[in-house]
Amino acid sequence: MFERNGSTGTEAFTHPHFKKFLRYFLFGANLPKEAIDEFEKQVGNPQWFSGSDIIDLTKKTRAIVRNYGLKDWQYVNEFYLLALDNGLSAANADSVRRAAKDAARR
Repeated sequence: MFERNGSTGTEAFTHPHFKKFLRYFLFGANLPKEAIDEFEKQVGNPQWFSGSDIIDLTKKTRAIVRNYGLKDWQYVNEFYLLALDNGLSAANADSVRRAAKDAARR
């Protein structure tokens, strides 16, 4: 992405926006550990996660947003990343993001 935008080599690594990507690559989604643990427990083994499980996961996502006060918009995309990190498909991760966004609005 940085190369497409004209930043190459060390220029890409010193770009001001690179830091947030590096943080994600090193540490994962920027959410409280307890929130991540609850989310991962709800997902379980991603190999067995099915389309019908997304309903319960989106409910759990909204509850996590409310319970941990994660109503800032910055957290919405973090839930998307967390879902991808847990092996969910892009479509299911997007459903999780929409649930977090919905809970953040309220």
